[in-house]
Amino acid sequence: MTFPLETTLPPELQDCSGSITARRSITQLSQLIAWIWSDDDYYLVFGKDGNEKIAQEKQLKKFLIEIFTNQSIYSGAFISYGNEDAKVRADKLSTCIDFLFKSQNDQIKKEDIIPVEMEIPTLTLEDLFMKMNGNHFVLSLPDGQKFVNECYFIVVTNTFVGSCQIINDSNNPKKFISYLAFPPCYPVNDQTKQDFKNWASENIQMSGSYLPPILLPLGSSS
Repeated sequence: MTFPLETTLPPELQDCSGSITARRSITQLSQLIAWIWSDDDYYLVFGKDGNEKIAQEKQLKKFLIEIFTNQSIYSGAFISYGNEDAKVRADKLSTCIDFLFKSQNDQIKKEDIIPVEMEIPTLTLEDLFMKMNGNHFVLSLPDGQKFVNECYFIVVTNTFVGSCQIINDSNNPKKFISYLAFPPCYPVNDQTKQDFKNWASENIQMSGSYLPPILLPLGSSS
C-alpha cells in the first residue's frame, strides 16, 4: 500500500541544501518549544545560581512567548476580519521573529514590538543553543539566515504541525509563508518535564535525531 499523502515542503526546499536547513530548523524549533515549555524551577540552561545569564535566559523565554502569541493574535485578526491595523502589527512582529531567528536581537526596535512592553533581550538563540546542546542555531548561520529572509512567519496556535507555502507573487521579496506551530502546552508531569529537558539538551549532530521522541510542535516546514 502506498502512503496516500504528499509532503507540504515546497519543491524549492527539497534540494539537498534546502532540505537539510529545513529539517534542522524543524528539529531545533521543536527543541526551542521544549525549552519554552520547561518550568524555570525545573530546568534552566544556565543553571540556578542567579547569575546574570539566568536573568537573560528568563527574559528571552518570556519575550519569545509574548512575540509568538501576539503575532498569532494580530495575524489571525487580519486573516479572519480584514483588520488593517492588525496586519501592520503582525508584519512588524513577523520581522521581529526574523531577527530573533537570525540572532540579530540588536536590530529589533521597541516601536516594532507593540503591544509587547519589554526590554529586548541581549541573549540570542545562537547563545542559547550553543549552551543548551552545543549546536549552532541553524537559522542564525548564513544558509539559515538566507532561508529566514525568504520567509514570512505567521504563528498558529491551533496545530502541532507547521507548514510552508509558496508565495506566488513575483513582486513580493518573500518566497514562502512559514506557519510556525505554537500551541498551548498540554498538562505535564515530572516524566514529561524530564522528557522536555532531555530533548532540548540533546546534541542532534551527535545523535542524528530528527524527530522528537515526545509530542512537540514540528517547526514550520513539515
